[in-house]
Amino acid sequence: DDDLEVFRMHAGVEVEKLVTIVQSYIQQAQKCRTRNKRLWVFFDEFNTTSNISLLKEIICERTLLGEPLPSNMVFLGACNPRRNKTNKILINEDAQIGLRQTRYEMQKRICAGTDRRLLYTVVPIPETMLEYIWDYGYLNEPTEIAYITTMLNTCGELSSDPKLLNLTVDLLVNSQKHFRQLEDASSVSLRDIARFCRLYNWFLESLSQRSQAAALKSSAQTFPRRAAFIALLLCYYFRLRSVKLQQQYIEKMQLIIAQEYPLTKRDPDYLTKVILEREQKKLID
Repeated sequence: DDDLEVFRMHAGVEVEKLVTIVQSYIQQAQKCRTRNKRLWVFFDEFNTTSNISLLKEIICERTLLGEPLPSNMVFLGACNPRRNKTNKILINEDAQIGLRQTRYEMQKRICAGTDRRLLYTVVPIPETMLEYIWDYGYLNEPTEIAYITTMLNTCGELSSDPKLLNLTVDLLVNSQKHFRQLEDASSVSLRDIARFCRLYNWFLESLSQRSQAAALKSSAQTFPRRAAFIALLLCYYFRLRSVKLQQQYIEKMQLIIAQEYPLTKRDPDYLTKVILEREQKKLID
């Protein structure tokens, strides 16, 4: 089998880091060559970095700073479409939520081609790269559910509780639907599920460590559920741009949770007060 490396691009990736990472891939490719293997390199969200011209050189010209790359390196990538916010989003935006920007900062973003009218920040793709881009469309719902269920297998202790696993799948599927209806079909993807999995595992480990430090064993069985709900809120709740939209999302999620855990109906602020704020206080303490 060939080897695979994934480089998740973002706006904070500097030229130096990109060069260093690709140089490490070159060394890995040279080792693969001795075993008659190829090294596949996947650049995820490659049009989110301002250093896209260097990526164009690597992918299209197969050189790094003018030096040829090993012939057994194969490049793949995924990019985001350039989409403006819908009128519905602009109407529902709340100036009190998110980072506040001065008029100077907003003008600076507009000049850089990243104005606030964009649904998410992307940079123009060089014409040479456009020849290699293909629109694969979107996953249908059954396929997406299958992917989500499989990806959740990477979440520690989650698959051992079928009730919680099914609930988590339901919450994630409905969260994806909610944002597609609210924003745009491309506003969410399996990247959000991968982000959920990383956050879940981090919080599960954090809860376990804090429990051991405090010599508390009785609440350990609730850790997967708490980790799942916290990760869900961090992935979706804080993305919403107004208090009204946040409340609508919370109400929808709590209705789903109440089907499996009826006692949560007693507290209309279960997710925000019992889960989120309580965890925030514990982390601060």
